[in-house]
Amino acid sequence: MTALYFDIETGPLPEEQLRKSFRELTLEEYIESCPSNWKRETAVAKYPEANAKAWQDYVGKAALHPLTGRVVAIGLMTPQQDKPDIIDCDFWGGNEMDGHERDGLIDFWQEVEDALENHMALVGFNICGFDLPFLIRRSWLLGLCVPMGLRKGRYWSDAVIDLMDRWGFGRDMVKLDALAKAFGLAGKVSQGEDGTAVSGADFHRLWRENRPLAEKYLRQDVQLCYQLGEAMGGV
Repeated sequence: MTALYFDIETGPLPEEQLRKSFRELTLEEYIESCPSNWKRETAVAKYPEANAKAWQDYVGKAALHPLTGRVVAIGLMTPQQDKPDIIDCDFWGGNEMDGHERDGLIDFWQEVEDALENHMALVGFNICGFDLPFLIRRSWLLGLCVPMGLRKGRYWSDAVIDLMDRWGFGRDMVKLDALAKAFGLAGKVSQGEDGTAVSGADFHRLWRENRPLAEKYLRQDVQLCYQLGEAMGGV
């Protein structure tokens, strides 16, 4: 069976949207949450800092949830390709925000639909735990239809192969970088030639500030999925 390998990168929604869904504690709520031995004036003094930290934590985790995050880019490839293709789903705010992500998702689902029609496997790393649920939920929120055949009731189609699940036998979780290196592969891209650090958490910023490095990072993740799939018996 041939396969379509893919990986997604996500980022937070714009700050103005996140502000609408973020609820900061009132002063009295914060005081109630403080240790009982704190004096009221101590809690009052720490209240602004605590709310600021809560906001930063909220923004920092926003990319992990489809209600507060969005798809930035999708990398995908078949074994016949020299390097993965990339679908740009990013936006720059304003009224076009949903449109660009929607267009990218439409392109991706067309690739998936074609793959399913040709009896190809859909392969990635932690795609059952993160990528596919995120993609499907963002699609629902944007009014898009998802190809039939991805699910069988409560379960994923046999065409869906999650390499993390294959390695862990449904029990153990492992990082892509750690597993790749255990197989003697190069591992994830961690920095650029100039020493610029790269991580999934900062991908959305890198995508706009250093597109070549961001594309290198995403393509490497997709290629690692292909290499791991081959190393673990193929698909």
